[in-house]
Amino acid sequence: MDTNEKTSTLPMLFGDVCRWIADVVLHGLALACGGYIFWQLWILGAWWARILAFPAAFGAVVLAFPILTILFALICVPRIRPGVRDLRGAAAVPWIVGESFMLILQRSLLGGYVEDFWLTRLLLYRALGAKVNATFLMGGKARILDPWAIEVGPNATIGAYAVVCGHAIEGKTLLVKTVKIGAGATVGVRAVLLPGVEIGEGAIVGAGALVAKDTVIPPGEIWAGVPARKIGVVGAEAKD
Repeated sequence: MDTNEKTSTLPMLFGDVCRWIADVVLHGLALACGGYIFWQLWILGAWWARILAFPAAFGAVVLAFPILTILFALICVPRIRPGVRDLRGAAAVPWIVGESFMLILQRSLLGGYVEDFWLTRLLLYRALGAKVNATFLMGGKARILDPWAIEVGPNATIGAYAVVCGHAIEGKTLLVKTVKIGAGATVGVRAVLLPGVEIGEGAIVGAGALVAKDTVIPPGEIWAGVPARKIGVVGAEAKD
């Protein structure tokens, strides 16, 4: 293995370490909260307290995990700004930390208590630097891979299983570029938006569409396909 190959493994190793630390901290503290509640009820000795110990402990865990996750995002995840950087260099470290943090939520059994609820999702994304309006809707299993690189206007909709990706790795270069979804725009089920995409106000991206990097969709247009292309204008059929 030459020097370049050894160097290229550093981002992966660093990401693994970040994930391990965050995993232990978040899940460990959440389970500790549940364990404490369980023990405090159990030692009371009463039959009703011991019956309540199990559901109360579980409730403490699923309540503590989102709170700890949002606090961790605010305190420990560095601010990630758009730009081009060397994936192996120090400038990529904030993104590696942030991406590792998001991967934990995706694979955690408790991650759904953060990303599947409106309030916790909104607070988390904003803690990570997202500019998202409180009225935007997000379908089940939709993924925003880079919350620090997204802007979502009021009443916009991101369909189920859609993927919004604000980064691209091209060779040894990491690109982070903001994805913008305008007010009232709709991103269909299983659609994929790549870095730098801009969707205008009221525009529609069809189900399963792949919107290529840096694509700009004007307001009120309908795009679909792989790669996505204009297929119509919102309201045109009604006028006909």
